[in-house]
Amino acid sequence: MQEETMQRFVVRQMRQLKIARDELAEAEANGKEMLAQVKQEVEADLRPMREHVSGLEEYLKNFIEEENDGKKIKVPGIGTAFITRRQNVKIEDIEAFARWVKDEYDDVPGIWVTTLHGPTARKLAQRILTEDGQLLPGTELIKSESLTVRPGTAQVKELGADSVG
Repeated sequence: MQEETMQRFVVRQMRQLKIARDELAEAEANGKEMLAQVKQEVEADLRPMREHVSGLEEYLKNFIEEENDGKKIKVPGIGTAFITRRQNVKIEDIEAFARWVKDEYDDVPGIWVTTLHGPTARKLAQRILTEDGQLLPGTELIKSESLTVRPGTAQVKELGADSVG
C-alpha cells in the first residue's frame, strides 16, 4: 500500500510539474509579446525626438561648415561644437587585397597569411592609407563626419568631474 501511495504522489507531482511548466511557457511567451509591443511603442515615441536631434545636429554641422569655415564653435557655459572627420578602409575584395599583400610582402615569410583575417587585414590597409595615402587594391575608402559637442567646464563640474578631458 505504501508503494501505491508513493506512485500516486509521484504521478501527482509530475502532473503538477507539467502544468507549471506549461503555465511558465505561456507566461514567458506573453511576456515576450508584451515586451515587443512596449519596445515598439517606446521606439515610436522616441522616433520624433531622434529626428529632431538629428535635424539640430545637421543644422549645426552645416553652420560650422558653411558659415564658420569649418572652425569649432565655443559657447561659454554650454560647450564646444566641432566636426569630426574620419576615413576608414573597408575590404571589398579579399582576393585582390591578398594578391597585393602577397606581392608586396613576399619576402617576409608568413606575413600575408596572417594579414588576411578580418580586423588584421583592415588594420594593415588602414595603416597604409594613413601613412602613405595609398588605397590598396580590393579596398574601399569610407569617409564619415559627425558633430561632436564637448560640454563646457560648468557642465563638467555639474556632472561631478574635476577637469575637462
